[in-house]
Amino acid sequence: MSKNKQGIIMAAVALLLWSTSAATTVFTGDRIGAWQFLALAALIAGTLQVAACSIHLKMPLKKIFVPPPKLLVLILLTFVLYMLVYSQGLVLATKPQKVGVNLLNFLWPTLTVVFAAFLVPGSKMSSRLIIALIVAFTGVLLANFQGLHELVTKPNLDQQALSLLPYLLGLLAGIMWGAYSAFLARWKDWAGQYATSPLGFLLTSAIAFAICLSGGGGWKPMDSTAWLGVLYMAVGPQAVAYLLWELALNRTSARTLGLMASALTVVSTLWLFAITPLLSGTAAAPNYLYTICAAILITVAIILGRE
Repeated sequence: MSKNKQGIIMAAVALLLWSTSAATTVFTGDRIGAWQFLALAALIAGTLQVAACSIHLKMPLKKIFVPPPKLLVLILLTFVLYMLVYSQGLVLATKPQKVGVNLLNFLWPTLTVVFAAFLVPGSKMSSRLIIALIVAFTGVLLANFQGLHELVTKPNLDQQALSLLPYLLGLLAGIMWGAYSAFLARWKDWAGQYATSPLGFLLTSAIAFAICLSGGGGWKPMDSTAWLGVLYMAVGPQAVAYLLWELALNRTSARTLGLMASALTVVSTLWLFAITPLLSGTAAAPNYLYTICAAILITVAIILGRE
């Protein structure tokens, strides 16, 4: 088998695993809470990635645990913050909101290109990118139209603020990951020497443990289903997927991988549809037609935004 085909298969498996991360977070976080889920999954994923980087990639531990100060700040303010707000936003959202909050997160590919236009030498804004941004936000508004309409018509201001929070967290997640990706592209000449995700996962785990144990919902007993969700998230979407993607980048063109990744929005949405009937609560399900059209629009925006 050629290296190109190997890379395509590796990338396809990584993307399939990543597409299930939102559904796994929602399903397991609904049982034990976002902080407990994130604390355990990120700890296991971070440990596995440290082992992979040091054993498979032969990377010195200093390159994992002692990044330059500005790279450490970037990890804390983007990678770690992304993990925290994205997970919490998905778990806090009601049934009709969850898919829309996830789609807000998927603004990050388009926002990455926008941020890169200002941060990365040689990149610039274009009419095509502006169109991509408009299409992406149109998709987000379409996905969340029903929820936002109900939100603004609620007479209780406290309830409005609570219902708005998941949307804000989803949007913040998209902004944070877009910024993280753009800064890494700006610093690629030297930042590529360091592994950012292992330390990011371990710092995320430490903060989530602190929040959980200091009153952020407390520690809940876990059944086999909860442990299965935690272990799957840690090993699959967080540890193995990152390693496979890293290997695929060395075997297949970035353009091919980017086009493959554009399908992630739709597939992730379909997984959320699949687990919605299994969630607790009596709230109505999302509007499936609006949401799948929105996912397609965001996918189109991702393709338009690629250079």
